[in-house]
Amino acid sequence: MPEWDLFIHLAEIAGVFVAFGSLIAVRSGETADVRAVEYLRAMVAGGLWVIVAALAPIALSRFGLEG
Repeated sequence: MPEWDLFIHLAEIAGVFVAFGSLIAVRSGETADVRAVEYLRAMVAGGLWVIVAALAPIALSRFGLEG
């Protein structure tokens, strides 16, 4: 059985980086530009995909899939 803690920690770290990065970007006042908002949206979407990819093996292991 793989080390599931590694996947969980990866998801936690990605969540923290996305949350703090977007919070800093919004609070800095640079989000008035349309391009800055699009970059922020892309960063948040990328971070959420990392979280989903890190938690997918754990979710699939609940169904008894191996290999």
